[in-house]
This record gives sequence, C-alpha cells and structure tokens, in this order.
Amino acid sequence: MKTNSSRTELHRREGQSEAAIAENARQWAAYGRILRLPSVRQLTCLSTSTLYAMMARGDFPRPVRLGKRAVGWRESDLQDWLESREQAAS
Repeated sequence: MKTNSSRTELHRREGQSEAAIAENARQWAAYGRILRLPSVRQLTCLSTSTLYAMMARGDFPRPVRLGKRAVGWRESDLQDWLESREQAAS
C-alpha cells in the first residue's frame, strides 16, 4: 500500500501542481475509506450476484468508479445501509 508521501511524489512526477495534489487529497478524504468487492462481500455476507441484483433494484448502494475497470464502495454508505437493515429488522 502506498503512503501519502509516495502518492504525492507519484502525482508530482505526473506533472500535477501542489494545488491539484491538495484538491485530489481533499476529494478522496471526503469519500472516507473505499472498500473493494471482496471486503464488501465479507462485510455483508452476500454473494456478488446478490449484491448486483440489489443494486439493480435500488436496494444497495452503488459503487464509485476508481478507474477504467475498478470500482469500490464508500464505507460510510455501507455502514448506513447496514444500520437501515438493522432498524428494519427491529
């Protein structure tokens, strides 16, 4: 896993300004922690097909795009979803 300093160095090598690097960091911090599919499956105890079926029905949070072929879920969205499921069960 890359540290913040190595990420900053990577962005510098890609020609981004200090302001652009800082803005990028602020945007990612607003997302909080991002979980990939294996972590989401472990957290929810649901299969991949069930998760995507629930997303299609609007019953599960949609992921955010991380790259051309990568998505992840905001941990805060998943925590909110889990809390709503607990309240519905009560």
